[in-house]
Amino acid sequence: MTYRPEINGLRAIAVLSVIVYHFNFLDIVKIDGGFLGVDIFFVISGYLITSIILKELYLTGKFSFNNFYERRARRILPVLIIVIFFSILLAWIFLFPTYLIEFSKSALHSIGFISNYYFYDSKIEYAAGQELLKPLLHTWSLSVEEQYYIFFPIILLFLFRFLKEHLLLIFVIGFLLSLQVSELTYEKNISMSFYFLHTRMWELLAGSILAYLEIKKKISYENKLLNLTLPVIGLSLILISLIFFNTDMPHLPYYTILPITGVSLVICFSNSYSGVGKILSNKLFVGTGLISYSLYLWHFPVLIFTKIFNGNFHEPLKAFTNITLLIIIFILSVATYFFIEKPFRNKKKISIYYFLVLVMGSILLILITCSIIIVNKGFIERNKITDTYILDSSYYHDENHAFELSINYNNTNGFVETSNSESTLKKKNVLIVGNSHAEDTYEIFYYNRNLFKNFNFALISPTSRTDDINYQVHCFYKLITKNLTLCDQYKYDGNTISQYKNSDIIIFSTKWAQKDVDILDKIIKILRQDKKKIIITNNIIESNVTGVFNGYRGLNLLDFFVFQKKRIPNDEELLKIEKKMYSFIKNMNLINEELKNIANNNNVKYLRKEDFLCNHQLRTCDLLTPDGYKIFWDDAHITKEGARYLGKKIHNINWFKF
Repeated sequence: MTYRPEINGLRAIAVLSVIVYHFNFLDIVKIDGGFLGVDIFFVISGYLITSIILKELYLTGKFSFNNFYERRARRILPVLIIVIFFSILLAWIFLFPTYLIEFSKSALHSIGFISNYYFYDSKIEYAAGQELLKPLLHTWSLSVEEQYYIFFPIILLFLFRFLKEHLLLIFVIGFLLSLQVSELTYEKNISMSFYFLHTRMWELLAGSILAYLEIKKKISYENKLLNLTLPVIGLSLILISLIFFNTDMPHLPYYTILPITGVSLVICFSNSYSGVGKILSNKLFVGTGLISYSLYLWHFPVLIFTKIFNGNFHEPLKAFTNITLLIIIFILSVATYFFIEKPFRNKKKISIYYFLVLVMGSILLILITCSIIIVNKGFIERNKITDTYILDSSYYHDENHAFELSINYNNTNGFVETSNSESTLKKKNVLIVGNSHAEDTYEIFYYNRNLFKNFNFALISPTSRTDDINYQVHCFYKLITKNLTLCDQYKYDGNTISQYKNSDIIIFSTKWAQKDVDILDKIIKILRQDKKKIIITNNIIESNVTGVFNGYRGLNLLDFFVFQKKRIPNDEELLKIEKKMYSFIKNMNLINEELKNIANNNNVKYLRKEDFLCNHQLRTCDLLTPDGYKIFWDDAHITKEGARYLGKKIHNINWFKF
C-alpha cells in the first residue's frame, strides 16, 4: 500500500484522546469524549485491512491468508505479550488474592482476544468509574479488532468470489444494520453495545466503504477545493466530538456518526501536501502515530497500577505524577516500537520459525502462570495472618454466597422462609431495597433467620443480584410508579413486581445518593397508599484509608494496620483503631441528618446502623468479631462472619422492632 503519513497523524489523535480521557490530569485538557479515540481506530483499521485485501484480490485474483494472518500476528502479539508479562508481575506484587485471580482471568481472555466478552460478563461498565478496576480492561478493543481480522477476510473473499459487483451495497447495508443494532442495544444494555463486534462493525465498515471507493471507484485526491475544505470539516467534527461528547448522552451510537464522518472525510480527501494533511503529516504526529499501538497498550496498566500503589483511586493523580507517567509511557512505547515491534515485523531478522517458537512459548507461559494462580486461589496463604484473618475479601465473601442468598426460595412470592415450623400466614414479608448495602442488610437477616422467626426476607431483584448489579432507590421509584423493571440500562426481572406486591415491610438500606434522597418523600407517600410499613436506614460508616489499595477499594482501618504490621493488633491497639472508626461517624452526618428529618416528617421508623455496629458510651465501633474474624472486607461492606455477628447484636438491642 502507498504510505500515507496523515493516517499516522489520525492514529496520534486517537491514542492521545484515549490517554487524556483516562488520565484526566489537567482541567484545561479535559476531554470528555476521549473514549471516541477507539472509534477512530476502528475506522482506520477497517480502511487499511479492506484496502490490503481488496488490492490483493483485484491485482492477483487471489488472497494469501497465511501472509495476512502472519502480518497481523507479527504486529499484534509481541508487544501484547510484553505488556501482559509486565502486568502479571505488578499484579502479583500489588493485588490481593481475589483480585489477582480476576486479573489472571482477564489476562487469559486478553491473550485469547476474547476479553471484550469477559469484561461484559464481569459487568464492568467502561464509563461508569469501573474502568479503573481492571489493568487490562483496554484490551477489549484489541479483542474486537482481532475478531474482525479473523472473520472479515474469509467473508470478504466469499463476497468477492460470488457477489463482487454488489460489494459496496453489502458494505452499506452492513453499516446501516450494525448501526441500528448498536443503537437498539444501547437503549437496553449499554455495556453490550459498547463491547461487542456486531455493534462496532459499522465503524469498521465505514473504513471498508472508503477503501472500496478508493480502489474500485478511483476517488481522486487531487481536487484542490475538496482537499482544502473537506478535511478541515472532518477534523472539526472529530475535535468537536472529542470535546463536547460524553458517555451520558442519549442515543450515543447515532451521535458517533459525527466523528466517524469526520475521520472518513480526513482519510478520503486529505493528503500530505495541503491543509489538514500537512498538519497530520507533521513529524510529531507521525512519530506518535507510529508508536500508537505501544502507547495504547502501555498507558492503561501503568496508570492503573500507579493508582493502586497510591491508593487514592477515584481521584485524579497530581499533575506532576501524570506528567511523569506520560514520560514513562512514551519511553516504554518508543523502546517497544524499536526493539519489539520493528524487529518482529521484519521477516529477515526473525524468521517465521523463530517467531512462532518465541510467541507460542510466551503464550504458553502466560497460560500456565495464570492457570496456576487461579487453581491455587491467588495463593491466598501469602496474605494469611491467622486462621481467622486473611488480607483478602474472598475468605469472608465466598463465591457462592450471593447465589445462595439470591435463589433460596421456599415459596412462590420471592421471600426466604425463616422457619418451617410456623405458619407463613402469620409472618411479615420484609423487602430490602437498595444497592450493595441492601445486600449486606439482607445477609444479616438471612444468616440469623432463626432469630427473626416472625419475618420472611427478600432482597429486591435477587435473580439479577447474582450478576452483582446494584439496584438503586430511584429504580424502585420507577418500579412502584410505572411498573418499570428496566433501570440504568439493566433489565431487572419481573420478580421485583411480585416482591413488592407481596411485601408488608420495606427497608431502605443503601449508600444514599442525593438524587435518591430527593425522591424519598414521593416514595413514602406511594408506599403509604399501598399500606406498606417503612423503615429507613442511614448510610453506614466508611473507613477508607488512602495510601494503600486492595484491588477495588481502599483498605479499611483494621486492614491497613494489619497490612503494615503483618499481625493482628493487640487489645490496646485495637481499641485505638475502633475509636478512630467511631470518629468517622461525623463524615456521614450531612446526608444522614437529611434522612432523619425526612423520616421524622413522615412519621417513619428511622434506624441508625451505628447503633448495632458501635458502642456510643465507649465511642468505639466493632471491627473484629469475638472469634477474630473481621467484620468489614473493604471500607464499608460486611463479611459473612460479620453478618452473623451483627445479626445477633441487632436482635439483642431490638433494633428491628415495630
